[in-house]
Amino acid sequence: METFFTRLKDAIGDRGYESVMRRAVQTVMLKEAHRCLADKLRTLRPFQRKLAFHDQCLALLESTDFILPRHKEEILWRTGTSKETMSADIAWKRMKSIDKELEKLAEKILPFSDGTKTHEETCSAFIQSQYELLSGKKSPYPTGWEYAHNNMILCYRMYYCNGVLDTNFPPPILVREIVVPAEKPEKDSPPFYLSMRNNNERPDPESDDALNQAVIAAVAAQPPPPTRVVALPTVQSPAELSTDARIAAEALLHPPQTVVATSSLPPPPPPPTPAQQQPPAAAAMHTPRQPQQQQNHHDATDSDIAAIIAASDVGESRRALLQEVREHLDLLKEFEGVISDEEMKKRKHALFMALPDTPPPRKLPKKDPIAGPLKLSQDSV
Repeated sequence: METFFTRLKDAIGDRGYESVMRRAVQTVMLKEAHRCLADKLRTLRPFQRKLAFHDQCLALLESTDFILPRHKEEILWRTGTSKETMSADIAWKRMKSIDKELEKLAEKILPFSDGTKTHEETCSAFIQSQYELLSGKKSPYPTGWEYAHNNMILCYRMYYCNGVLDTNFPPPILVREIVVPAEKPEKDSPPFYLSMRNNNERPDPESDDALNQAVIAAVAAQPPPPTRVVALPTVQSPAELSTDARIAAEALLHPPQTVVATSSLPPPPPPPTPAQQQPPAAAAMHTPRQPQQQQNHHDATDSDIAAIIAASDVGESRRALLQEVREHLDLLKEFEGVISDEEMKKRKHALFMALPDTPPPRKLPKKDPIAGPLKLSQDSV
């Protein structure tokens, strides 16, 4: 009976797996893992799909008996330089581009299929043309040259036939039972796992994997994860703000477009009082009205404090809006691959338009390039 593994073994050839085939075999594993989970992904949450997909890739690779263990380790490397195992997010992103790349490759190979060649002869003719185009040589291409220049050619040989998908390809078989976390794991909390089964299917202790049985038993013994409640700051409505607060809020949300030149000089002194216009003798006998000056000072201070409080309220509302937009963006990332790219762009554009205006630049006092900031001495006053 023909299976995925026999197809892969025949496509690799009698020479067996070589390190130059690493990316090509990796592409095949990603493609087959997605076929195995295609009808089950809709029942999983976005983060569960990536974890289940990555786990199925590992299971397919472990079930391949014609590749040496030391070679299996390198197939799912992220790059040959880092030699780090590919994460679930990167594996999912690479899988999403495989079908488009295969369609482009099929369009390039289709002219080499004249109806008299077999599928393998058509692939060889295309590889020979690419070798002559890139190397400038007319000699036959070296064995394994195609894997170093196109990591899709092995996947095309397996899943396509004369430019179209092979309808006789063996159906996908789930290699490992799907066990995924029920909630997205956090740093300080252990993950909770679920076993994906049909509604009318019961666990069979004799056939199930011992590891999955232990995980399911541990889940049943653990309490549900606590619910996290995040309290957002309360923002006052414009009607509840005082007049000074509304003025400060308008100044922050809608800064003026014109630039007014400022000076570092202090404001001019107030006009002289009648007591100051009297002769020196009478001025010495006159006592200034200190309580009135202190009252004016307190009034100015209170209005300044009200403006500062209003500005801080506006700042809190801006930060709350930015936090809300950020949470929406994080939520959209979880739906990558579920909704179309066009819908994703529209939602991101709507979030961008909902962002508040940038705060106005801070105005600094002008300085004298020689003497520095202008100040009036006490004697001049």
